[in-house]
Amino acid sequence: MPQLTYLDAIELAYSGAQVIHPKTIKPLQNKGIPLYVKPFLAPDHAGTLICGRIDTPIGVPILILKQRQVLISIRPKDFSFVLDESLPEIFSVFNQYRQKINLIQSSAVNLSLCVDDSRYLERVVDTLQTGFRVVYNKGMELLTVRGYDDASYRRFAGAEGVYLVQKTRRTMRVVRLAGSSGVSAVVAK
Repeated sequence: MPQLTYLDAIELAYSGAQVIHPKTIKPLQNKGIPLYVKPFLAPDHAGTLICGRIDTPIGVPILILKQRQVLISIRPKDFSFVLDESLPEIFSVFNQYRQKINLIQSSAVNLSLCVDDSRYLERVVDTLQTGFRVVYNKGMELLTVRGYDDASYRRFAGAEGVYLVQKTRRTMRVVRLAGSSGVSAVVAK
């Protein structure tokens, strides 16, 4: 990609692109300093310019795949609205165990989170299940498509094994099975 905006670079880095940490972009953006990213093994190649405005929009969807993900669904046991009073409690548990949340989606009584599969997952679930019904699926992956189009939306959102699709104006995120076998939902009691 010849050019990316600061916003695109931050979104891609947060979604899992590991060339640049998202926090390195903010100081550059604040001062309007462009960043040139070039291949280490081919420094004579053009690379990518990250700046405030780009000359031409990105012409193709950019795909980032995060593997080893877990989709967690949390619902209050008493069917109260999850957003009213439960969010601080839920996020506090994730923060306590330093469990990074990669995607959030909510409904009236359900909160779905996609997180990295970590050694703290069982502790998070055990803590949450005291006040909530918790269901989770291991063996998932999170696909982020920045600059999706109709064709990429149909291809990824309509594929087999998709559990959750979330889209904004420029970004689509899909939580799907990493493989076709050996994955089942786990209900914490």
